[in-house]
Amino acid sequence: DAFKAMQIAAALVPPDHTYTMRDVDVLNFSAETGCTAYDSEYAALAIRLNAKLVTMDRKMLASLPDLALSPARFTEIA
Repeated sequence: DAFKAMQIAAALVPPDHTYTMRDVDVLNFSAETGCTAYDSEYAALAIRLNAKLVTMDRKMLASLPDLALSPARFTEIA
């Protein structure tokens, strides 16, 4: 379920880690994919970290099949 997926994902991130994304990178990603700038912030960070993006956003799942995973799919492969 989604809660279990969140727990697994949270355990993979060291505590107190924050990341700053350059606005130009986020806006370029948004322009290239058609995703909102808000969504692109997370997608660009996932790419930067060489990680998958776990989301329930259907548009992101459809437009970013190599990057985005549903929580159900994430728990299957985790």
